[in-house]
Amino acid sequence: MNSQNFIVKWKSLNHAFMYGSVIKKGSVVQFTNHQTPAGIVLNEWRMTADYYSEKTAPDLPFLKRNKRYTFYFNYEAVPKQSVYFKISFYRRNETLIETKVVQEREIQVEVPDDYYSYTIHMMSAAVQHMNFESIVITGAQISVYSDEIDIQSYL
Repeated sequence: MNSQNFIVKWKSLNHAFMYGSVIKKGSVVQFTNHQTPAGIVLNEWRMTADYYSEKTAPDLPFLKRNKRYTFYFNYEAVPKQSVYFKISFYRRNETLIETKVVQEREIQVEVPDDYYSYTIHMMSAAVQHMNFESIVITGAQISVYSDEIDIQSYL
C-alpha cells in the first residue's frame, strides 16, 4: 500500500485568535500571547470553504471513508502541553459525528462512514508562546481537489 502525505500550514489569519496576540509568519508561525485563556480556538482548518465569502480555498484534503489516517502535529509550545487539537467530523447537514481530542504529537484516526467534512481546531490550554510548523496527514488515499476525485464516494 502506497502512503501519501498532505502538509497543512497556517496560511491564513481568518480563523486565528487575534485578541492581544502577536503572530509572525515565516517558515514557522510564531504565536505569542501571555494572556491566552484556556479553551480558546487558536486557529481552525477546514475541509470545505465558501470561496465567495471567505476568498480562500479549503485547508484540508479529502479523506476516504472508513480509511485510517495518521495526523502528525509539528509545533513547540511554552509552557509544554499548553496546546491541543480537536479533529471533528460532520455529516452533510453539518451535525457532529465525532470529535477526537489530541494531546499527543500524533494520532491515528479512522474516518467515519457517514462523514461529509471535517475540521481541525488548534486549542489553547493557557499557551503563552508557540512555534507552529505544520500538520502532516498521512494515509493511503488522500485527494486534493483534482480531476482524480471520485465524487460519488463523498455523497
